[in-house]
Parts: sequence; C-alpha cells; structure tokens
Amino acid sequence: MRARILAVIILVIFLIIPITLYWYLTTQKIATVSFTVPSQAEFSVKMVWTFGVDGLPLADTVLFYEKTCVSTCVIGPILPAKYSLTIASKDKISITDDISVDAWANIEKSYTLLEDVPFSLVWQINADTSSIENFINNAKNNNLWDYKAIGIDIKNRVWVWRSTDSSSQIWILTLEKFSPIKNTNTILLDARMDETRSVIIASVWSEHLILMPIDLSDEKEIIFSSSDIVSVVPWDTWKLKTNTTSIELRWDRFIEDIRFSDSIDISPDIRLGYIDQKDTKKLSLSNLPSGKSVLIRLDRKTGNTIIIKDGVDIKSFFYFNKKPAYIDTVWNIFLLDINK
Repeated sequence: MRARILAVIILVIFLIIPITLYWYLTTQKIATVSFTVPSQAEFSVKMVWTFGVDGLPLADTVLFYEKTCVSTCVIGPILPAKYSLTIASKDKISITDDISVDAWANIEKSYTLLEDVPFSLVWQINADTSSIENFINNAKNNNLWDYKAIGIDIKNRVWVWRSTDSSSQIWILTLEKFSPIKNTNTILLDARMDETRSVIIASVWSEHLILMPIDLSDEKEIIFSSSDIVSVVPWDTWKLKTNTTSIELRWDRFIEDIRFSDSIDISPDIRLGYIDQKDTKKLSLSNLPSGKSVLIRLDRKTGNTIIIKDGVDIKSFFYFNKKPAYIDTVWNIFLLDINK
C-alpha cells in the first residue's frame, strides 16, 4: 500500500506537474512589455512572476524575466500574470513597480531614472564629554577664571563660556590654554552645543536665545525654549529640530514641517526628508508602514517623492563644510557626495 502511494506521488511530481506546466506555458496567450527611459543610460529590468495570482497553486515567485538594455527594453513573449518589477541603473535610484499583464497585451511603460543620493562616511564625532571638566579645571588653576562648558564641537574642540556683570566671553580650550573666540556685551545665562556639534545655543533670558554657528557666521536671535531644541541648521532658511518635530524659521515665524521628522535641501528644488520609525503620524500621512525609518527624495517643483533608503537611522541633518550631511545614532557623519 505504501509503495503504491509513493508511486503515485512520484508520478505526480515527475509526470503530471511537468505536463501541466508544459501545457500552461505553451497554450496560454502571451504578451509583450516594453520599458523606456528618457536618457541613453544602460539599465537592467527584472520581472518576478507570482504564479499564485493566476491560478497555479502552491507557487511563489519562482520564474522571472531579466534583461539589460539601453534606452528601451522589450521583454517578450511573456505569460499573462502579475509581476513585481525592478529597474536598476548605475548611480541611479532603483525603481520598483507592480505590473499586471493580460493575455495578448502589448504594454508600454516609461520611467524616469533619478540620480542616486550617495552619502559617504567622513567623520565621527567624539561623544565622550568626560574630558571637558578636566580641561576646565586644569585651565582654572592657571587662569583663575570661572568658565563653564559649552561642549565639544564637530572638530573635537572644547568650547567654554563665562559671564561677568557687564559682558560674556566664549573661548576654545586646548590643553591648558584659553583661546578667545567671541566677546559680547550680552550677558549669557547658559550655553550648550546642539546635537550636530556645529551651533552654540546660548540663553540670554527666559526663552530669549542666540544661535551661534561655530564658524562665527551670522547669528540668529529667537524666542524659543532652549530645552526643546535638539539641533540647528543655519542656512538661507534656518531650521530647528526639536524633540517632537522639525521647524523652519521664515520671517521670524515658526513653520512646522508636517511631512518629515527632519529634512535638508540639496538644491533649490530637491529636498531630502527623513521620517523616523517612531513618527507614526508622518509615516501614516505618507502612506508608509510603521516600524521602519525612511529617507525620501522630494521634488519641490512637481511634488513627486521616491524612497531612497529604508531602515536608516538619522539623528540630525546639517551642513558639513557647506555640504549636506547627516549624523547617525552612533555619531558618524555621512556627507552627500555631490560629485558622484
């Protein structure tokens, strides 16, 4: 009895299934799909077929069509089914799509290949601030001045500050030496580095703040709670990242970014937006699943968006040597390689 059952199973596997597949592959109506990109770039097309969609049971993305072309790519004859499409090209952002192919269909699809947004690791910020107090104490012994720590900047320099009855000073401390950086008649109550280690957030009174880039470029005075600010991006349009959202400063108005957790402009028309996995509201507004962070390219002229990466963890965007960059959760700095 067992031998008969085994024989039937072998017959099904080696005879009936191959015959059924052969009949399906040779008698079903076939189709053709053409793909075109506006440029003369070389690109690869991969179409993965899910059998289960069109009636073949217990099958899952087994067969696929793949081809490399320039400008135009014609794939056919192919069987009618639903396909998962991937288009890839060097230094371009990969495109994914779903295509439903009907019998005898002659489908023509056109896609625009966008330039990739490559980031390269260039620096790591020193997250250990334990050495600051030792530096200050050693310097105090020589200078007899009461300085307080601002923090370590992006170049691993120690910044300190002190206030008198009529003025305040900001200095850089190296070994046991104070190097004067800035004197102001404004009396500071407190000062600290932002998360990017490139902007000093100084409190004057109550919520009156002075934002001072460490390159001593233009300052910005605002009325805002210092404790809420995580990072500052000084640029044509200043941006603040808080514990809960991202804000643009426009004509002394605070405009909340309802779309991204953080963002940075890489050109007048192109913005990179980041949505943190914990920001479920913004993920939902973008029709994205929760539980995974995403980096998005936004064309501000057309409104078109495309996901560049998912699963990436970003603390803050900022400009490093005047180029777009971001800091990840382990204090690595990634710089946008615009030359690629």
